[in-house]
This record gives sequence, structure tokens and C-alpha cells, in this order.
Amino acid sequence: ISGAANRGHTKCLKLLLEAPSIKVNKANEDGRTPLYRTITTTTLGPGPLECFKLLLEVKDIDVNKATTYEGRVGWTPLHWAANLGKFKYVELLLQDPRVNVNKPDGYGDFPLYHACMHMTVAMSSVGVRDGRFDDFTDPIRGLVLFLQSRRVSTKALDHTIDLCKLVDPTKRQIAVAEAGGEPLDNWQLMAQHVLPILKAQTTGHRRWCDWCQRVTPDRNLLMCAGCDEVGYCDRVCCQKNGWSKGGHRGKCAELAVEAAEAKAGCGGGGVGKKGKARGKRKKGGRRR
Repeated sequence: ISGAANRGHTKCLKLLLEAPSIKVNKANEDGRTPLYRTITTTTLGPGPLECFKLLLEVKDIDVNKATTYEGRVGWTPLHWAANLGKFKYVELLLQDPRVNVNKPDGYGDFPLYHACMHMTVAMSSVGVRDGRFDDFTDPIRGLVLFLQSRRVSTKALDHTIDLCKLVDPTKRQIAVAEAGGEPLDNWQLMAQHVLPILKAQTTGHRRWCDWCQRVTPDRNLLMCAGCDEVGYCDRVCCQKNGWSKGGHRGKCAELAVEAAEAKAGCGGGGVGKKGKARGKRKKGGRRR
């Protein structure tokens, strides 16, 4: 079953899953399960992702089973998908209520931080710097999906911020790099890009668009006047699409209630819940 999943053989996997004696959570000596193999595959094409979807449909699948080998202790499928930047897998896992979004790995790092770690491999890309991406090269969308899910705990967010601060470049290092001296490395570039987004999240602001998912590390976005919980690049395009096509019309009131309960201490939840005051309301019902 692991071989079929790893190679993206959906027809074979379907037949195997119909067998009553099949063990969908059987792992090798390193803790690598069939679900894990669909994520880490090098097979091209849609096959592995389709196999991943088939496995998630299995009632008894263990979506939180972790690997055990050295250097990767405690990595769940969500850790792996985030670390590899496979945002389509991340999106499916975040939508699954069985997934523990805030489970730390064997080193105490949360899946959210793994999404940041992946960005270090692509920080030399201009596309990442200005918050643009496509369906094939998108190292930042995984991070946005985590924040958008509203399932990330305050503890996970604060921990990730603390780790990113460790590699955040100093003003002197930035000045030297801008003057043509020693350039910032990819870890420093990642921190420089990610920290403003994460810090804004802790104060109730948004630096990622709820509709197009582009990021704006240098500025806060306009917030929905109804719930004050989601931000948009602009009110003409993204807000309109988010309201109608994105389904925010049906979620707005619910988000407002959740935010009020969280603020009153009546409920827990992720970092999407309303935090500190966000500033004065501007004309048109938006907030800066």
C-alpha cells in the first residue's frame, strides 16, 4: 500500500483499500506510513495527491502519526507537508478536523514554524519578496493557509515568532547588505519577510489577503467592517470576490460572534480570533 501511494497509483490503492485486512497505518521502522509516502514522493503528476485524498477518506487513518527517525522525530503529515511547501496537502490537512494543527514535533517546533522553514529555500525568488506566486512555486501560501485556518494556537504563533527572531537580521546587517556588502542569508531573508506578518497577526491585523492570499509584509490590510476578522488587498476586487465567491457572506456574522466570545474569555481558538483594538474606523466602514 505504501508503494502504490508513493508512486501515485490510484487504481491500485483503491483496490488495496477495499481489502478488509489492509492496514492503512502500517509504518516502516522509521514511522513512515502510506499517508506520509504520498507527501514525500518525488513522483510527478497528480497521482500522489489523489492517493493522499483517498487515504484521508479512510475512517481509521491516523492523520497525526509521527515519524521516528533521527532528525525527523515527531514529524506528523502536517509537519512534512508544511516543511516541503506542499500547500495543496497542507490545505487538505487543515480542513480535516482530525488533524492536530498545534502538535509540536520531537524538538518542540510546531507545523506553523515548518511552513516558515520551507520559505528559506526560495527567499532568493523575487516572487516571494513581493508576495506573488503561482500554483507551482508558492513557498509562502502554506504559511497563509495556516493563518487563514484560524486553527493555530497562540502558543504556536508565539513560539514561531521567537524562533524567527533568532535569525532576524540586525539593522547593521541590513545596512551592510544594502550597501553592497555581505548579503543576508536565506534564513535572515525569511525572518525579515515573515516576522511582520506574524507580529501583525498577534495584534489583530492582517498582512495577507483572505481572497487572493497575497502577502503585504510592509502594511496592514483593510479589514471587513462586519466582523473585523479578515483583511483584503482592496475593496473593489478582493473584498467583493471574498464576500460573494469566497463565502464570507455566510461566515461574517459567525466570525464576529467568535471574536467577541474570545475577547470576553468565553472561548478558545486560533489566532484568527479578534485580539487588541485595531485603530480608528475609516470612511466606508473599513479599518486600517
